[in-house]
Amino acid sequence: MPSRPALAVALLLVIAGLGTVWIQARSSAGIDFYQMWIGARMAREAENFYSPETRAVMGELYLRQAVADGASPRQVAVAQHRRNLEVLSTPLLYTLYVFLQTDYERALLLFQLIVFAALAGWVVIFGRLFGFDNLLILLVLAVLLLAFEPVRSDAAVANMNHIMLLLLALAGLQTARKRFALAGAILAIATLTKPYVILTFAVTYLFWIAARRWRDLAQHAAGAAAATVVALIASSAWFGSATIWLEWLRAFRAIPSSMIPIDLGNFALAALTRPMSIVVFAAAVVALAVAAFRAKPGASFDVAAIALGCVLFQFVSPLVWAHHLLLSVPLMLWLLRPASSRPHQIAGAVGLALIAVEPWGTFVPTVTWVALGVNAGLAVAFVAGASGLWASGLRASGLGPRASGPPPVSAPEA
Repeated sequence: MPSRPALAVALLLVIAGLGTVWIQARSSAGIDFYQMWIGARMAREAENFYSPETRAVMGELYLRQAVADGASPRQVAVAQHRRNLEVLSTPLLYTLYVFLQTDYERALLLFQLIVFAALAGWVVIFGRLFGFDNLLILLVLAVLLLAFEPVRSDAAVANMNHIMLLLLALAGLQTARKRFALAGAILAIATLTKPYVILTFAVTYLFWIAARRWRDLAQHAAGAAAATVVALIASSAWFGSATIWLEWLRAFRAIPSSMIPIDLGNFALAALTRPMSIVVFAAAVVALAVAAFRAKPGASFDVAAIALGCVLFQFVSPLVWAHHLLLSVPLMLWLLRPASSRPHQIAGAVGLALIAVEPWGTFVPTVTWVALGVNAGLAVAFVAGASGLWASGLRASGLGPRASGPPPVSAPEA
């Protein structure tokens, strides 16, 4: 049981971190948020939504409207910066921002409040799933808020990675509670919002197939399919187009690699070396397959599978901004859980320190070296995660009981 003084100190660190990141967030014009906010509006006002010509014309139009309407300096500034809109996200993402269609200042404030609540929510949920006590949860929050560049990056651009992490945490929680259909539905909504979590399905189903958990897989897939149908219908209705998802797919596939160079802060391994990215991805898939099929019968690793799926995608993704690295944190926390072995805890700590970028990133000569360090951290954590699943095959979900603490969460046997 953590002592009250220790809890008080940890809470003070969290409050200090919240204050620092909140000030940074409120000083931001919301570059990413603006495109999501304006995209929800543009969906109803523009034809050929994903056309480059449309994005350029509408960007200039919204800038002129902001100036003419006497919009806030923050909105005018971000509209000037985004004259050529980069609205390339999924139709569902823009549809979700319909609920923030008020004036820009109010919408941005509400969004930032939601993001900070999501940050606390996903850390608490993952922490509880991994057996962390209150002190450890507060310390994780303090580290993320005080010494973790991805959190600062996310606040600076006003992105929604914390909301994505909350969805992943909720999916993991429902899986741990054996509500597989609901878990699949939540994971599908997350994937249709930001496809870079799509491999969470592949990894989860790989382990379930290896464990012959056909009933769990069928329920999960049914929930995902139902949610997908609802999401496709709702987003298509908002855009007023039955083909909007095909238009998005064409636009996404046409993104040139020159848009995302390393020197602009893209940490993707694929941006460093595409052939190596493919090799690492293939090796990671093989490692997961070995872990899945050599685990002892009946073992399941549901929450860890979600975490591994996020990192697996980053090995092959052409775009990994600093704030995208937030999606790697659940794997680091799984490795750091109290039930983990000491070598795996060390691997989790090393991985977390490397993807934090702070403070070591200030001492390396180029962004390329930072990208190399970040990918080394991802690789260390992924290898440790795969080996940890194999080694802990007798513990359901890889979250087995500790010497003292709550009972393990597990999925039913096939």
